[in-house]
Amino acid sequence: MARFRERAAAIDESHPRLSITLVIPPSAFLLDERVFVSLGVLRIAAVLERQGHVVSVLDLSGVSNFEDALRVHLASAHIDALGVTVTTPQLPAVARIAALVRAAPV
Repeated sequence: MARFRERAAAIDESHPRLSITLVIPPSAFLLDERVFVSLGVLRIAAVLERQGHVVSVLDLSGVSNFEDALRVHLASAHIDALGVTVTTPQLPAVARIAALVRAAPV
């Protein structure tokens, strides 16, 4: 077990620290989007933070002008990696989110 911990520590020291944004898109399917918390993406955020990464969760559920909120975040934050959680009813919003992310200046 000690050898495993030494190997894990060596990998951890050489691993770059990233600034990661995880996005929770709005859903037109739910009457009240704030009732159901997205635990999966929050669990991923916790694991990434434990590994030393800087993680921000952009929760756009229930935000009517989510595109503006995303534009502000993209313009103001240093982001190395961006992830989006999605369920089928959220696909139209995620398509718009993906287009905005692709169009954002690097």
